[in-house]
Amino acid sequence: MFNEISYELRIASADVEDARKAVELLHSVALDEPFESVSEIVEIVPGEVENHVRKVPNENVDPTSSGPGSFGIRSALVFSLQKPTDWAIQDAARQVDDCSCIFVPPTRVIAFKAEPGGNSQRVSIGLAEYPSHFDGVSTGLTGWSWKSYCDTSRLDKGKPSLNDEHRMVAKYLQKVRDCGFLTGFRDRSKFYSMSASTE
Repeated sequence: MFNEISYELRIASADVEDARKAVELLHSVALDEPFESVSEIVEIVPGEVENHVRKVPNENVDPTSSGPGSFGIRSALVFSLQKPTDWAIQDAARQVDDCSCIFVPPTRVIAFKAEPGGNSQRVSIGLAEYPSHFDGVSTGLTGWSWKSYCDTSRLDKGKPSLNDEHRMVAKYLQKVRDCGFLTGFRDRSKFYSMSASTE
């Protein structure tokens, strides 16, 4: 994953209408970019997530694995990806901290996805709310936030190469920053760097 860009978004307001307006703004910005496609905005309301995520006992989980699908010490989450919108629940799952394999499902999601094309993964953009506690652990997650990554995945002789998809994702995230919502950015290939938004 040499060409991976990771990013974090947040809004100061806790109001759902403000979150909705922020995602609508970022969606309109994405529509002006040369993405192959940009999905409609998906909104998943409280109570709906539980129908698509279930816990399984830890003995059914490889304790050495991590990431969505391996969700914690006491239990794991398994996603039921049957609806076309279920990607939003999976992409919104958040790690409790950088050193933990405990992931937390969202309680509410407002999001969309954009396809850069080529070998690139999708860019998922949105805001989500999370429970204050999950599986007996304090999540530390408050307000509306989002954390994700996109691997533009084109290597030149095993080394990162700056390609159109990578440029497109980085330039879009620069516009997200200019809108005031970007709180974290990391380009593992080191082609781009940017500071977070200032509110």
